[in-house]
Amino acid sequence: MNLPSFKSARFIDIDGQQKTVRIAHYSVQEYLESDRIHQTASKFSMQSALSNLEASQICLLYLLKTALLDDTAVTLAKFPFAQYAAKYWYEHYKSSDDGVSPVNPFVMQLFGGQQVVLQNWIKIHDLDHPRLSLGGLSNDIASPVYYASLLGLRCVLGGLLEMENEEGAQTLDLQEISSSSVSSLVNAQGGYYGNALQAASYRGHEQVVQMLLDKGADVNAQGGEYGNALQAASVAGHEKVVQMLLDKGADVNADALEAASGGGHNEVVRLLLDINAQGGEHRNALQATS
Repeated sequence: MNLPSFKSARFIDIDGQQKTVRIAHYSVQEYLESDRIHQTASKFSMQSALSNLEASQICLLYLLKTALLDDTAVTLAKFPFAQYAAKYWYEHYKSSDDGVSPVNPFVMQLFGGQQVVLQNWIKIHDLDHPRLSLGGLSNDIASPVYYASLLGLRCVLGGLLEMENEEGAQTLDLQEISSSSVSSLVNAQGGYYGNALQAASYRGHEQVVQMLLDKGADVNAQGGEYGNALQAASVAGHEKVVQMLLDKGADVNADALEAASGGGHNEVVRLLLDINAQGGEHRNALQATS
């Protein structure tokens, strides 16, 4: 199977020793995936997309069955593959055909199943703070919608919002659901970036940003590492996302312009200065910054 970016992956074995899994050499992987292998050893041939799909499913199944214990060392000893599975299932998934097609049921079980499963995953590998070890931020776990948005999993996000509709439909009118329950879901506070929209905006996931906006995400919600979604998109230089947020009425201020200019994102700066040229309540702030 493909190891993510052909790099080695480390995990702790049952004896508490650090082990490494890696392809012997890139040429070995290249040969296994090439047409040449069919001439002499076809039964050993590998297809990249299929291999990554199988690898992601193995990782996900392992995570779904892994139960964290109070003692970190005991957990790592009992579940030696947990660290690799938590860190790399997504890398395998996005490299497979399923990464851009209908949602894999194992992925939905991770995001939309029992809350403890999602918590276990984030405790093992915190997406907001990937350098921290197991248990580093056990009380800082956001919603499934947040993590799906952070990773840009559009189909997963759609599935989560649809699940909310179906559950709420038992007691509420569908129109009430779409305007209240789903809106609350996409605007939930939590995570390093404060909310799902800011996370998706910083990562530049255009389709997810559009989906969140369509589902009632507050374009001017405050909080998180960069203050709001516009500043997050500006500091990362995602021009299309900035335009999408502006089209939805994002408030332009000096902080957003400073974030874009500080990162050398000239096209984003021009977009924001266009608001200055058009006038409006933010004219003076932008003039002062420019």
